[in-house]
Amino acid sequence: MSDDALYLGLDLSTQQLKGIIVNSSLDHVFHTKVEFDGDLPEYKTVKGVYNNPSEKEVQAPVVMWLDALDLLFKRIVDSGKVDLSKLRGISGACQQHGSVFWNSRAEAALADLSPSTTLKNNLQTSLSWQLSPNWQDHSTAKECKQFEEAIGGKEKLAEVTGSGPHRRFTGPQILRLKHKSPELYKATDRIALVSSFIASVLAGKFVGIDISDVCGMNLWDLEKKEWSPKLLELIAGDDETVEQVKHKLGPVEPKPKSIGNISSYFTEKYGVSDKCSIVPFTGDNPGTILSMPLETNDVIISLGTSTTALVVTEKYVPSAMYHMFTHPTGKGYMGMLCYCNGALAREQVRDEINKKYHVSDPQSWDKFNEFVLNRPILGDNPDECSIGFYFPLSEIIPDCPSTLKRFVWKKGQSEPQDVTQPSTASASEWQTPEDDALRILESQALSIRYRLAPMLTTESKTPRKVYFVGGTSRNDAICEALSRVLMPSEGSFRLDLADACAKGAANLAVFGASATTDTWEHFISSKYNYSTTQSVGGHHTQDRYAAAIDTFTKSEKYLHEHL
Repeated sequence: MSDDALYLGLDLSTQQLKGIIVNSSLDHVFHTKVEFDGDLPEYKTVKGVYNNPSEKEVQAPVVMWLDALDLLFKRIVDSGKVDLSKLRGISGACQQHGSVFWNSRAEAALADLSPSTTLKNNLQTSLSWQLSPNWQDHSTAKECKQFEEAIGGKEKLAEVTGSGPHRRFTGPQILRLKHKSPELYKATDRIALVSSFIASVLAGKFVGIDISDVCGMNLWDLEKKEWSPKLLELIAGDDETVEQVKHKLGPVEPKPKSIGNISSYFTEKYGVSDKCSIVPFTGDNPGTILSMPLETNDVIISLGTSTTALVVTEKYVPSAMYHMFTHPTGKGYMGMLCYCNGALAREQVRDEINKKYHVSDPQSWDKFNEFVLNRPILGDNPDECSIGFYFPLSEIIPDCPSTLKRFVWKKGQSEPQDVTQPSTASASEWQTPEDDALRILESQALSIRYRLAPMLTTESKTPRKVYFVGGTSRNDAICEALSRVLMPSEGSFRLDLADACAKGAANLAVFGASATTDTWEHFISSKYNYSTTQSVGGHHTQDRYAAAIDTFTKSEKYLHEHL
């Protein structure tokens, strides 16, 4: 690996294309981006997409991404700060689930890209459909039902593909296109994910879908590592064979290694080295876990508008309530829990507290944090346990409509007391909203802990390390409360994961292009800058919530039965 070699990581998200260039030590060299709405206004997108509410469709113009790729390389060149002749590898992490439909002219067009014109002019006529369904698209309810029925239910679908039926997933989207626009589907020769589409453009040839991003399609059998015959039969219907559908989907790249060098279009137009390798692109969530040295049993918890927990695991324990992907290095798995009710639910409790105590700044967390740090922990009272559910939005985990519930379990009782209304609870049982500050954090953390446990191989069934990211991770009191429930054996840390997908993609480019025989874990840990992590939440040796987990699961069941 040359000491002056450079590597590019691309992140094609819904609203922008971002590029980060690093050296072989993974040090940051350069960063640029293209904002779709602002930099490419001719496409008239809103937040990168077109919305059709009447059909619940959310789609993006594919050629906009081609213009963005040209513009990003132009900006790198125009900056004068990067010598692209030193570029030795490119990989990417792109928005998941979106699909691109190539026609029969695509393969030849990719192989003969003319640098005298644009990517858009080279490839626009090679698309059988000019649009790509976005992950926000919810138009496939009918097709999701068909996927369930074809394989034997939601849990069976999760067992095979790693996820239950989801409207944004690629398989149902493909089936809907075939139903709605059969002429477009018939004209399709190859179906790519956004990740493999961009990789193919850079390579000047078809590049297979990577082993992790393919898990967001509801079509890939994770354990058998093959396309699911039953689900391909569903796509095929009466007018195609399974082999024809398999041809459209193409091969799957089993691990991150060079699949060839960059197209001459980029060497002639932008001065990129002809020795620059293309490493298969992955999805944005898999890309995130490549941005840092996560080991087995490590967890990232993103505390944003929604709450997401990502775990690296050696165990395949699928459920329709969450997602499992093959790890993007091809070894092991990645579990993903997605909760709708994250920051919004916490902010509602904060607002009630600030209103009651006449806090001058309505967005201040000080009073909320005071109660988080000083209220009794639910696991400390052996005779009574208080569990709250705070769902201002319909929830995915568990599947539940919008609701607010407060339950108090007394020792020896078979059912809890519902104290949701303040008038039904004594001050000793539940003080509203003061007790809600800690209870909402305990509830959110217990749900994560309970569902992560089957995926973890530690003796305690708790994480090794927990990394908090996102806006709320700046709140020490919240991180402390969550960490106390999750009980990571080697501590909790706060990370700034800005540009995580692009950084993970750049790391992947270095790893894949270098053809190293090193393991991913040793590679990333030996090069990672640990000064970017900050210890937070304390180190807890006493598990004060072990007994509360059973009460929490009973409460979830009771909630489901009584709504």
